[in-house]
Amino acid sequence: MSVAKIDIMLTITMEDSHIPIYHTPTDEPTTGLDAKAALTVMSVVKRIAEAGRTIICTIHQPNAELFYLFDQLVLLAPGGHQVYFGDLGMRSATFSAYLSAIPDVQPLENQQNPASWMLEQLSLPPPDVDDNAVVRKMVAERQLRFSQYYKDSSECTSAIAAIETIDTQYAPENGSNASCSSGLLNRRLPLTAQFKHVFRRTVLSYLRNMKGLIGRFFVIAIVSVIYGLIYLDLTPTTQTSAISALSARVNSVSFNGIIHSIITLNVFKVTRSFIYREHVFGFYSPSLYVLSAAICEIVLCAIDAILFQIPIYFMSGFTQTAQAFFEYYFALFLTNIAVVMSALLMSTLFASPALIGVVQSAYVTLTVLFAGMTVTYAKAPVGWSWMFYVSIFGRCTEAIAVSQFATCSPLPDCGDTISVLNGNEVVQMTVPRYISTYLGYNYGGYWDAIAVLIGWAAFFTFAACFTMHYLTHRNK
Repeated sequence: MSVAKIDIMLTITMEDSHIPIYHTPTDEPTTGLDAKAALTVMSVVKRIAEAGRTIICTIHQPNAELFYLFDQLVLLAPGGHQVYFGDLGMRSATFSAYLSAIPDVQPLENQQNPASWMLEQLSLPPPDVDDNAVVRKMVAERQLRFSQYYKDSSECTSAIAAIETIDTQYAPENGSNASCSSGLLNRRLPLTAQFKHVFRRTVLSYLRNMKGLIGRFFVIAIVSVIYGLIYLDLTPTTQTSAISALSARVNSVSFNGIIHSIITLNVFKVTRSFIYREHVFGFYSPSLYVLSAAICEIVLCAIDAILFQIPIYFMSGFTQTAQAFFEYYFALFLTNIAVVMSALLMSTLFASPALIGVVQSAYVTLTVLFAGMTVTYAKAPVGWSWMFYVSIFGRCTEAIAVSQFATCSPLPDCGDTISVLNGNEVVQMTVPRYISTYLGYNYGGYWDAIAVLIGWAAFFTFAACFTMHYLTHRNK
């Protein structure tokens, strides 16, 4: 098998497997191949088409066996004039009968390649004319005559009728007033129908990558077990154990967010190329992909959060109340959503995949830095305290601290007492008060922190919709 043939076969296979699109454009797939290799490649394309995929293929003067593999033909004359669109029929019998009915067309001979025959009839020079300018003019007039013949034919009427049927079925936004001579207008489906198709395709793209989903769930569960073993049965009875208990809650969520950023960023960088490619056709708004991906990620992040929370929550001795459990889960879930949508936004902002990775990594690192553990709010440098309020992980830390250490009353002077080194003296302080003093947060701000997380997730989503629609990073 030649290198060119292997390359083409791999390209077609990757196009077919990565994303469940309804049509696959193939640009001259037989270029550089011998007759046998070309037939093999086109046979594979034919099998893909028979499986329910529409293959849009451009090809220049194929041999007869290749030509017979196609179901329909769009034949264009120079200048973009449409000469034929319709079925080829068994061994191109339908098309041959149509073209032979045009006046001045020589009939197809036995054993003659119909592809070569149709091109010859389109550019057949007039006899006994030597002036090249006159020849070119007469050939152009002949091609225009072929185009007009098609506009007046029943084949064109049938094609327009099929378009009208689709228009009626899906009620397009721009109405329907096509004719054989007017050409086709923008026939984008209504927004709800667009979203239905895009959402279905997005769901299928996730389901087709089942190994990736299983790997994602497995990694998250394993990381949770590892954190659970590190902070096994941790009870805040001393100042050091109180800091460790807080670190178990905060650092595990931060690392979980980093994992989500890495996993989803790679998915979005691959997927966006298909969305940009189909953007050219105008079949749907690219923003709908962002909304579809957001819905899919909401479901996946809900599963991720429970897989991550259960091992570490019960292994590390987190607060064993239903309210604390679900408040921790909700904060973890929203943090994952915000990080994932930030990754989606970065994948739409920049053209270079390397630059996308660098910027997203820098952003996540900066937000983790201001999560409240490495640099606490109480000890933040002057002029940097605002970062804690806009940091995803900073708000998550506040939500977790409130949910995990605010389970007694009256706050903060309730619960177990621990010895705390304050300067040169040791003082007695309750765990809730020590956590509040250490972080610099007051209790009662859980829903404020949740509102900020929701706001960031919504901002990233709508910003990604805008950038996906107006920034198209295509190479050609």
